[in-house]
Amino acid sequence: MNIFIGQSISPTSPQFDSYAAIETTNTILTFTADDLDGDGRIDLIVSNWDLGTFDVYLNRENDLFSEVIRSSTIENVNFIYLADLNKDNELDAIFLCDQYNTINVKLNLGNESFGELRDFPSGAIPSAFDVDDLNGDGNLDLVVINGYSYTIRIFLGFGNGSFLAQVLPTFFQGLNSVKIADFNRDSILDFVASYFEKIIIYFGYGNGSFQDGISYPISHYPFVIELGDFNEDTYIDIVVTDNQEYIITILFNDGYGNFPSTIQYPTSYNPGTIGVADFNCDNHLDIVIGDRSRPLLKIYSGDGNGSFEITTLNIDFYVYHLIVKDFNNDNRMDIAVGANYDSFIQIFINTCHFI
Repeated sequence: MNIFIGQSISPTSPQFDSYAAIETTNTILTFTADDLDGDGRIDLIVSNWDLGTFDVYLNRENDLFSEVIRSSTIENVNFIYLADLNKDNELDAIFLCDQYNTINVKLNLGNESFGELRDFPSGAIPSAFDVDDLNGDGNLDLVVINGYSYTIRIFLGFGNGSFLAQVLPTFFQGLNSVKIADFNRDSILDFVASYFEKIIIYFGYGNGSFQDGISYPISHYPFVIELGDFNEDTYIDIVVTDNQEYIITILFNDGYGNFPSTIQYPTSYNPGTIGVADFNCDNHLDIVIGDRSRPLLKIYSGDGNGSFEITTLNIDFYVYHLIVKDFNNDNRMDIAVGANYDSFIQIFINTCHFI
């Protein structure tokens, strides 16, 4: 077992063991994780890029990820999300496919299998989506951003796995990433999207419609967005990677949905997916970023005041995608990493010491 330790070793340094290498069926572009079979353990759901299938790797207590259940889907899936769309207490699978300009849904039948594939037109070249109840009716909805059309689509859920789509015109082309949250503390959900040189905030009305976007210039090419309260003032802040300037930008919320204060940190050559969690057991949020062109992870350890200390974790492969979950139920957040255009996932188990 290899141990990957940060550049500086202290009680608050992030430390991980290499836990399991899962050989997948095909090239990985996206995967996610959650408890699909209700046993209290986190399972892996992996898209097989050009096979038109996805695999569920069940996390058994004494037989880790060796039991695989396969289900059909569409080819060239770019993104997977799990959510209970029909309120039956089972996690359903939502797929984004930019080749076919669709959002696809498979409902979980509750017996470790999934129903028929449902297709919903998304607009030209969808690039990302997020899920929450946008109109307060108790049903989950979707915000879908399109990379090569001046539109955002709002999919209002009926609570049965189907949606009514409405188009939100936008002046921005080439949107990359989207996250839903209540940024201005009015108990109504908003969303943020990344775009060339800017992020854009859309404040919600509470009925599934939104105000015109407000943009914040930040860097040359904002790419992936993640959220967290990084200075512990109870307001939701934003972290964004830039894979041309090789930086991350953290925007601090003033509580009214404005972001007057920012801070930037260097990344490695080609930053990709972001994860946010407390990785060093000090009760402050940290950030992890994978590099698509270097064999490493960057961890930014937060101090709770909005400042971070950078640690590099050297690994054996380039990172295309990562997710953060507690895979071994020890109340520490672990990192699952998918190799860049390869066919395996490595899980790094967090071994930090609680303070």
